Amino acid sequence: MTDPRVSDNWLLGANNIAPADRLPPTTVRRADNVDATVGGKFMVRAGYEQVYAGTAVRGVLALGHKLLIADGTDLVEFNTQTNSSAVLRTIAGSGRFVGAVYAEVLYFCTENECLEYDGQEVRRWGVADVLAQPPVAAVAGGALRPGYYKIAITYSDVDGREGGTDNPLVMFVGEAGAISIDIPQPPTGHTANLYISSVNGSTLYRQASYDTAGTVVFGNVRDDLNRLRTIRKRAPSPADHIVSHKGVILMASRNTVWCTAPLSPHLVDRTKRFFQFPVEVGAIMATDDGVFVSADISYFLASVETDSPQQRNVVEFPAIPGTAVILPGGRGAWMTKYGQAVTNGATLALVNRENYAVGERTHGAATVVDHNGNQLIVTATSGGAGQAAIAASDYFFGEILNP
Repeated sequence: MTDPRVSDNWLLGANNIAPADRLPPTTVRRADNVDATVGGKFMVRAGYEQVYAGTAVRGVLALGHKLLIADGTDLVEFNTQTNSSAVLRTIAGSGRFVGAVYAEVLYFCTENECLEYDGQEVRRWGVADVLAQPPVAAVAGGALRPGYYKIAITYSDVDGREGGTDNPLVMFVGEAGAISIDIPQPPTGHTANLYISSVNGSTLYRQASYDTAGTVVFGNVRDDLNRLRTIRKRAPSPADHIVSHKGVILMASRNTVWCTAPLSPHLVDRTKRFFQFPVEVGAIMATDDGVFVSADISYFLASVETDSPQQRNVVEFPAIPGTAVILPGGRGAWMTKYGQAVTNGATLALVNRENYAVGERTHGAATVVDHNGNQLIVTATSGGAGQAAIAASDYFFGEILNP
């Protein structure tokens, strides 16, 4: 039902700032169990149908017509076309469950794992890193020119994706010398790739790949093979927020947003391609125009897929964590203490700041509902220290997308 002091015409939107007994015409202060329509009318709220009965559901991620559900320690695959479900594997029973779709693969994090799902199976997101280079020694009996050589190994998985490696070793080889290298046992499902530079060179070239441990000796070095491109890169670590944008995945962890290498979602460069903020990131939102980040205030990141990313301030207050949502057409929106903020290119526009305020809230949830051609943002917020003088209580608030 709606507040009896207003009609069913709320063309001017919600208003919880004006006194309840002086509500301007064609506004509404409170409306329960109804949906707003374009033009300022109400209709009975859309119903629901239960399709999955969980025991401890804490998150849902989507890839096409399939859903991944975090239900206690079970990672459940639910098919929306057949209404069938199956447990794929065991995951951490609590904590984060966030993800984003990139190139038709869902990349997601639990509390202690980074995983990926292609609609058929779940596997590790990333490749084993090399955190210490193998033992090496200069020996006689080769044809190497005297000078300094760099040596490093990497691991590749069964799909040929190559992982990151630590800084290469540097060693001196004398006249007519060779290099002896102890290849470690690769992790299960991986091969070890050996790279060596030319004499006094800075670029390393792949010399060979190995399935098992052993000692190898190189008296000649080729410099016409694959170059090493993953120095100081690492597999992703669990993040609190994940979005994809123009060939990269952005992962927010505490007060830092990391970017994966362009077109290489399994690699993160820990020495560059990251943004740091004064406080913990509360929300991140990728739109057609760029990436919005909520921390102490709201920021806009542009050209994150290039070597020259840009950052600037947008508005001087943050989003309510958990309320970011992508709208039809590629724009984004999130709820702030001053009401709904919707992206407009590289800016955020508060669509109802003069009439509506949520007040201080610690967290929330949001989605877009598309029912019978009517599209709404539905947001629920909670966790405030107390009722603000200008804020509504914790009711669902529907914002018409195209007023």
